[in-house]
Amino acid sequence: MVQLASKKKKESDRRNLNVNRRFVAKGRFPDILEMALLDPLNGKTWHQKFGSQKFIHQRVVDLLRINVPEVRARPAFSTRVLEIIDWIDPDEPDGLVLLFAHNGHRFDHKIFKHHLQEYGAHVPPNWYFVDTLPMAKELVPFLRSYSLLNLARGQLLEDPKGLHAADADVRILWRVMEKLVGKKGDDTVRQLGRLGLQQVFGREFLDEVQEEEELEEVDFWNEEEDAAEV
Repeated sequence: MVQLASKKKKESDRRNLNVNRRFVAKGRFPDILEMALLDPLNGKTWHQKFGSQKFIHQRVVDLLRINVPEVRARPAFSTRVLEIIDWIDPDEPDGLVLLFAHNGHRFDHKIFKHHLQEYGAHVPPNWYFVDTLPMAKELVPFLRSYSLLNLARGQLLEDPKGLHAADADVRILWRVMEKLVGKKGDDTVRQLGRLGLQQVFGREFLDEVQEEEELEEVDFWNEEEDAAEV
């Protein structure tokens, strides 16, 4: 995921957190076997593999190259819940946090929120979940497929290495979104922050934010002129 957090409600101060999870086992809420977080502001990542005692389908074993005995021996997701929450939002409990995942609304976000709640760690009220799939459809319409693999091939002009490993996927998603918004570094964070806020709160919210920023900019220059006259 990509995280954006700020105590102020200014779009330019948002932090993005890019998240990717790997799930397995049958059921409406399968276990999380692997999770990776990326903070693009500082380039830091958090990556951990987890265990499960549930049935693992052979297709999942083959796709993710899972060693089943190793999975059985690993600690469960529940043992790292508090660490995950602290990594995502350590210093800004009152600021907005935007958590991005590709196709997240249909799968990743639901599973993540379920497991947090299952272990008594409810989703903080300042966390908002953003799906990059509809965002990609708006930025590059009329593609036959919007899978992360297809987007990487089209935007990065390469077959991404390590796809389906959570730590690789978060970096690939970040590079793809950089290309899609046509920005680099902090500019990508700002633009994704705006698109994420639009998805969560609607376009009217962004218009209000922009109006507030324009008024603050006018006030700033008026103060500068007053100071110069004195």
